[in-house]
Amino acid sequence: TNAQHNHTPGGNRAMFLLAEYYYNMFVSGVVPLSGDAIKVSFWLMMPSYGSAEVLAGVMTNPDDTSTFIPPVTVTGNNTSWTEYEFNTSSLDGNASYYVAFRYYGEYSYNSGAIDDITISEYSPCDRPATASVVDVQEYSATLAWNGVSIATGYWVYYGTTNHFEDATAVFATDTAIQLNNL
Repeated sequence: TNAQHNHTPGGNRAMFLLAEYYYNMFVSGVVPLSGDAIKVSFWLMMPSYGSAEVLAGVMTNPDDTSTFIPPVTVTGNNTSWTEYEFNTSSLDGNASYYVAFRYYGEYSYNSGAIDDITISEYSPCDRPATASVVDVQEYSATLAWNGVSIATGYWVYYGTTNHFEDATAVFATDTAIQLNNL
């Protein structure tokens, strides 16, 4: 695969979004909430020319576009892969939803791409907003971040690739941790 056309190197090719002066939609299979909210995250790359718009959200009926609820709207022409996410915590937890993306492109050659769509259980605990490396040594590094109000600890995942399955997990009870044996 070509890294330009997918976010995860070596992964499957990204889903292309193509439309000329009208909306195209991509709709997933049903995602039953069963009382629990879900979090949807995805990576998006917009075209480098013209204007485009991507709306991400959920639908209750995949055959009826009027049921589309889009909490995320991305406009413009960001040509770098950028991660976005939304959750369904404000929706009826006893309903079934379909994750949906709607794309509008100004020109027929004006394509965007979505990759690495992840659907997971939503947690009301916010993720820390800023993380930084504050001390780098030959075989270690210290990471620090701003804490969130209700957190009692943090799982930190790190590794040599951006694949979660290959990461090492460590638990921190403070807002900094030293990673050793790097």
